[in-house]
Amino acid sequence: MKCQHFPPILTTLVFLLGLLISTEGVQSSRLLGLLSGITRTSRDAIVNAVGRVRDILPESEIIGLYPDDSVIYELIVYLKERMRYPHPALDLPTLDPFVKNHTDINITHNIVGKLTLNLDRINISKASQFQVNSVKMRWLQQQLEYNVSFSEVQFTGDYNLGGVLGDVIPVRGEGPALVSASNINATGILYLGIKNKFLYINNIYLNFNIDAFHVNLTNLMGGGKLGELLNRILSKDGTTILKLVKADLTHLITNWLQIAGNDILGKMHLSLNDILNFLKSVSTKKVKSLLNFNPFKSEL
Repeated sequence: MKCQHFPPILTTLVFLLGLLISTEGVQSSRLLGLLSGITRTSRDAIVNAVGRVRDILPESEIIGLYPDDSVIYELIVYLKERMRYPHPALDLPTLDPFVKNHTDINITHNIVGKLTLNLDRINISKASQFQVNSVKMRWLQQQLEYNVSFSEVQFTGDYNLGGVLGDVIPVRGEGPALVSASNINATGILYLGIKNKFLYINNIYLNFNIDAFHVNLTNLMGGGKLGELLNRILSKDGTTILKLVKADLTHLITNWLQIAGNDILGKMHLSLNDILNFLKSVSTKKVKSLLNFNPFKSEL
């Protein structure tokens, strides 16, 4: 082949390659256009479907597709009974009375003083006898807001106390103990989380107030009139002392509630869908129909 034939051949090759590239570009463009159209169509279909739901139900009512707060109220009332008589198949502990063998409490406070308290044979009763003043479940945020009241919660056990009260009065005592708290109001938020599809308690916010205490620590200060006097002071000024140590006590209570709650949830292996299905089975016909119509349930 002579060199003079190369330019026409090269020109032909360039033309054919250009045609090929152009054809592939058109096909690629058509494919991208088709995919874009499918994506756009799917998006429009979803938006239109949600739009139709919003036309039928205002946005404020879409949240209402989840079980309403009256159902949550009934569930809590049901669980109150289960605190005393837990279902045997779930292998859950009895929570009223709550029984524990031993715990240690150390208090260091610039006003209260420095105290060491050892408790044995702990028995906390009447915790299930509370009233639900209000409850609100925020399903999307996975938060339960609560307001409950206890007429009385009672503690009995054996105590061993030592230290200095108010950095002034040495205190000691050992023997049976009875402490009751009356007219308790507790409000707060239970923050739930999901790990491996199962529910757990992520955090607890708690605020509580107690109107009155009754304290009877047998053999306090060795017994006798001094012990009786100190028991009366602790009973009378118990609410004032509570205010001083409330932050530490709140941390102790919420920490225990979180550990105990997660232990129970861990045994039950509950998902948010399980809760919804359970509520669906026990709720009213109105709530059942709303749950069946819920378009977002599969997203949980």
